[in-house]
Amino acid sequence: MKAVVTWCDTGRQQDAWFCNWHVPAGAYLLVNASSGYGPHSHNLNVLYVQPGQV
Repeated sequence: MKAVVTWCDTGRQQDAWFCNWHVPAGAYLLVNASSGYGPHSHNLNVLYVQPGQV
């Protein structure tokens, strides 16, 4: 699932991919993830979250 996350500490928004997981709108999550290149949007800073990282 693609989502746009807003970081609580900075208010900055970032595209994110949650692999095999549905994120309810407005949910607050604690994640351990990594950023990398998003080939679909050519975005250099996409957050990738695997199922075990939520």
